[in-house]
Amino acid sequence: MASVGACFIAGMEERNGRYRSGVAFSLHTKPQIDFIYDSDDGCWQVELWKHSETVVARATDALGREPLLAEGFEKIQKVLDILAVKGFFCSYLTGSPRDN
Repeated sequence: MASVGACFIAGMEERNGRYRSGVAFSLHTKPQIDFIYDSDDGCWQVELWKHSETVVARATDALGREPLLAEGFEKIQKVLDILAVKGFFCSYLTGSPRDN
């Protein structure tokens, strides 16, 4: 299992082993809510936790480093946009996929 502190990233030990790969990024601002987003196709999940600077994107496929970073970054940005437009939370990632 991959994790950052108590934040689950991916692996067979949690969520019925559904998420085979994942990536974590740091947020500039800690959210005041817990939030989980599942993509329409069911292949991705993005999760952020109240009072944690970590945001995670998980994929059901086993992806290589480059596709995982690029697609995970894209999914997280989409979720951050949704949360900002809805007025729930406004932040940005502190680095690019290349920084991870």
